[in-house]
Amino acid sequence: MIEDATFRARAAEATEQRMRDACSVVIPGVPGPIDPDTGWQPPPVATVVYTGPCRFRMLGRVGAKDQQSVVVDLVTISAPILSVPLWAPQVPVGAVCTITAVDSDDPAGHLRLGLRMRVIGRVLGTDVTAQRVTVEVVTS
Repeated sequence: MIEDATFRARAAEATEQRMRDACSVVIPGVPGPIDPDTGWQPPPVATVVYTGPCRFRMLGRVGAKDQQSVVVDLVTISAPILSVPLWAPQVPVGAVCTITAVDSDDPAGHLRLGLRMRVIGRVLGTDVTAQRVTVEVVTS
């Protein structure tokens, strides 16, 4: 068991070394109640859950559209995935993640910088080396 724990710790460390971007994870706030006398409503207060290293990538596979066809159409299925270290607080569904820094050596880094994503699901499994969540890009 100790060997397994050591292996898992090393695997998680290696995974974290590939997290060359930085991001913040925020739980959006809910506006406060409207004051009936003044009509004023306090603005929502967001909660920062995590700030630190992350990795954004598209997880994809190619599959057959129709297995019964003589000529098979190939379909690419992909899902954007955000990874944060195992030690980070749990990233909840509904949180908004923003890429705040990218590796200066990455020629496509500027395309991710400032990218905002909403968490829509969690990727679970045995012997995971990072917290992974499925996301959708937020355009507004």
